[in-house]
Parts: sequence; C-alpha cells; structure tokens
Amino acid sequence: MIINTEIKNKMRIPYALRRVPEASFAQLLPCPETPYRGVIALPEVEKVGKNTSLELSNGRRCALHEGDTLVVVFGNRYATMQFEGYARTNGEHCDLLSMGGLCGLVESKHASVAEPTKLRLLGVIGDENQRQLQLTDYSLRPTSRTRDIRVMVVCGTSMDSGKTHSVMSASMGLRRRGHRVAGIKLTGSAAGRDTWNMLDAGADVALDFVDGGFPSTYLCTPDELLNLHNLLLSHGDRGWTAPARNCSIVAKSPVSFYGGPLLVCRRRTYGGTRRRQYASQLARGTSCSLRSCLDELPERSRG
Repeated sequence: MIINTEIKNKMRIPYALRRVPEASFAQLLPCPETPYRGVIALPEVEKVGKNTSLELSNGRRCALHEGDTLVVVFGNRYATMQFEGYARTNGEHCDLLSMGGLCGLVESKHASVAEPTKLRLLGVIGDENQRQLQLTDYSLRPTSRTRDIRVMVVCGTSMDSGKTHSVMSASMGLRRRGHRVAGIKLTGSAAGRDTWNMLDAGADVALDFVDGGFPSTYLCTPDELLNLHNLLLSHGDRGWTAPARNCSIVAKSPVSFYGGPLLVCRRRTYGGTRRRQYASQLARGTSCSLRSCLDELPERSRG
C-alpha cells in the first residue's frame, strides 16, 4: 500500500524519528511477527494512557486523541519510575513506551504509573523499493576527531537523580570560562527534553543516541555502546565551526541497568544513597578506559 499525501498529512512524527525525512515514508508493509529494534511503524491510537502527548520532531508536545495516526519506532526501555518494555507486539497491538515515539510491549511498570497508551498497528513503513525503514539507516556516519577534547561525564543511578541539572550547570560554567561545549546524551530512551536543555544551557551542539541510530540503548551490547560513544564524540568535535583551544564535551548517562553504563571510569559513590549521582569526571575520550569499565560491570548492568 502506498502512503499517499492524505495519510502523510495525518501522520505525527516524533522526536525519535527527527532524522528520518518524510519523503522516505513511501510504502505500508505487513508487520513482522517479531519486530526488532529500530523498525519504523505506522499505528493508530486506540486508547490514551500514561503518555497523553507525543513529542514531535521539532520539540513541540502534541496532545494525543483516539484515532490519531502516529509514526513510531520499536525499541526496548527500562525506566525505573515508568515502564519496562520490549520491542514486541501482541498481534496488531503494542504500547507507546515513551513520549518520544518509542513503541513495544510493556512488561512491567512502576506502581504509581498509569497504563500505557495503546496502539493498533497499521503496518511497518517501507521505502519505494518496499524495504523496511530502519532508524540505523539515518544515523550519523563515522568520522575522525580533529582535535584533542576533554570529556566531562555526569552519571546517575536513576531517573530524576539530577543528571540534567548537573550537565546544564557544567555547560554554563564552562562557557563562562571561555570553553566551547558540546552536550551529548549517551544512553536512555528517545525524548528531546535533554537535548533542548543542553542547547538552552549554551552548548554549541547537542547530540544523543538517536543521532547514532538508536531509539534507546537498553540491552545494547558493550561493542554497540563503544561504537556509539566514538561516533557521537567525533561529531561533537565537528560541531564547532571555528578553531578553539578550549573544547569540552559534557556527556550525560545513567549508570543503572535501565539505561546502560557508558563512560564510567570509577564506581565511587557519594552520600551513600543509591539514587545519588556517582560522580562528574574529567577524562580523555578514549575507548580503553571505557572497555575496562564495561568489562568490570555485572552482565545485567550493561542493559
């Protein structure tokens, strides 16, 4: 089935698909029995639940109503205060896992959270050659870094532990000291709030895992995380259009298994509370220290 202009006019395209040109949405194909991470689908809203709005690719929140046509992407999510969900379907039905456009089936949820918004799948989206569209097709391409950069990493063990506030504060402080700053969200589930916040705090460029072709990073392998780390650092470097001696990248990442570890060089805790932040560290953006960290973590922590 061809996705005509009438259908395209109804489609609401979320943050998770901000890199995908609308012109790529050409064909509607049957849904696979077992969708995999990154497959792009076209559903209708059956029942509005926890997520009452969808964050569009331009950052605007769009209120959801039954019968709305969305474009979503399959992925996995583990959010301690919201949903645990996986890239699955129940026949032609699935759940909206995040307001950024991640979909799948909820496995469990926090007791205080309402049921997810329910979706009915119309099909998956393909190109003119009837090939399924995948988010990885639209990721940034590998490139080399052009200068020596210092990387500050802000990590936390849970949602709402203060990571974004720390990143914004660090970015503002570095800018005031004459540094150029790139903000990077290395792990999590697709949502644009942190990207906009990093830009608002003065970052010259803001990137996240969506730019690397990932709708979320839960259940990514260590090698995938290493490659994502290198990709985003190289493009964060290229975000500066003019030469600068003082260049810094401020990176945000959860440590707990819901988001996956990344760029954690030491596992020191402060304050004795699990939900407190681990540390803000200055480190070289090298893969060797990251690899040693990943190797030391328990298997489930790599989430």
